[in-house]
Amino acid sequence: MGGPTAPTTYCLNSIALFYCEKGYDVYEIVYPGATGIGKNFAECIQGNILKDDYKLIKTVHSSINEKYDGIYLFGASYGGVLALKLLEEYPNIPTLVCSTIFDWMCQYQFSTSNNYDQWLLTGLTKKDLMDKSPAHFLKSAVHKLIICHGINDKNVPYQQVVAFVNSHLGNIKQFSFECGHSFHDMKLEDLSKFKKALSELIE
Repeated sequence: MGGPTAPTTYCLNSIALFYCEKGYDVYEIVYPGATGIGKNFAECIQGNILKDDYKLIKTVHSSINEKYDGIYLFGASYGGVLALKLLEEYPNIPTLVCSTIFDWMCQYQFSTSNNYDQWLLTGLTKKDLMDKSPAHFLKSAVHKLIICHGINDKNVPYQQVVAFVNSHLGNIKQFSFECGHSFHDMKLEDLSKFKKALSELIE
């Protein structure tokens, strides 16, 4: 699961391939807010984060939960927020998130992509932003949560991860990398660490 307006494309996904090679089925969910399906579908997330998109995630979860013995969650950027929202309801699902927003107030105030954030959060009050922030709604202990984040991320400030990890208890493990919001610019020495994080999700 990726961020709003970031589509799932028909190209090689190294993360999906990593899990497929280990015998897992991988579902990539195109939820409301993604591009490639039309302007209305892409813009319906404006001021509506964690609404229709989350309903779809829950529907997919309910469907595949009947088919498989074990489910693992992976989400990046805004997709990580959706994964963490599902984790709030089902704290026993092992979850890995990358470059994920933990505090919408911080995101709105400090992100260098502020113009996009202002568009995305149109009409939401400060209380809305707090209620929709994983830092606030994810209070209970979880079975397993792995957080990966680039220390040079200018879209989602690294300080959000630090504040979240320092204020929450439970089985949370953090991996930090010398990269930005996209892991495509990850240094070679960090690749083995990222593979370790991916492996720990299913161990």
